[in-house]
Amino acid sequence: MPTVFEEGGWKISTRSNERFEKFHVHAESGDKNCKVLLTRSSRKTEVTNPNKMRSKDIKCVERIVLNHFKECWESWEKCQEHRGVIGYSS
Repeated sequence: MPTVFEEGGWKISTRSNERFEKFHVHAESGDKNCKVLLTRSSRKTEVTNPNKMRSKDIKCVERIVLNHFKECWESWEKCQEHRGVIGYSS
């Protein structure tokens, strides 16, 4: 699972086994984790499957991911290219 970046105790990563899913990253900090769906055109986020996270954790993750939106997108694209997904868009 390639790490895109780490900030504020959160590790933001992509996974190589999610070939046909929408643009997203994973956030982990200790036993807290979630998936963050992103919309490229509107730069919006949606946190799904939050595990052991409070609302302040969710807001923090959303802020961090949006602040690094370009890095997240580039990492996601690289994973898609590596897996041979041609013409992927989100």
